[in-house]
Amino acid sequence: MRKAGGIVAIVAGSLGLLAVIIGFLIGGVVGEIDLEEVDALLESEGTSLEESLEEEGISVETLSDETLDEAGQALKQHAWTGALFSLATIVIGVFAIRASNWIPGAVLIVCSVLGIFFAGGFAGLMMFVTALGGILALFPLKTEEPAAEEE
Repeated sequence: MRKAGGIVAIVAGSLGLLAVIIGFLIGGVVGEIDLEEVDALLESEGTSLEESLEEEGISVETLSDETLDEAGQALKQHAWTGALFSLATIVIGVFAIRASNWIPGAVLIVCSVLGIFFAGGFAGLMMFVTALGGILALFPLKTEEPAAEEE
């Protein structure tokens, strides 16, 4: 079971890294949005930014270039945290494959719980899968002992 738990952790950590790359891309795009350019684009199509936001129920006063920059920075911070925990689960998963005790499984569970809370998003979802791998890595594979032969 430890080998299966380690493999699950490695795969989930790798998918978490893919989620981190997507998080960096989204954070970069959100941080670079210029509201004046968006308003000019919408006005060329016959509407305005204020009208579009009011249709969606968003107040114009709450949306500014600074809030978009802050949102982009927050997304990037979550992506860095996700990268840290994803890489940690990959490394610990490798140790769990060759482990002879339960410690790497427990460390995987702790790492994945921290990743769920601090990474969030799809990387957090992959940390949940890593927790399942950690649970698998806690238990050794049960082998059947050969039955004593009676004469």
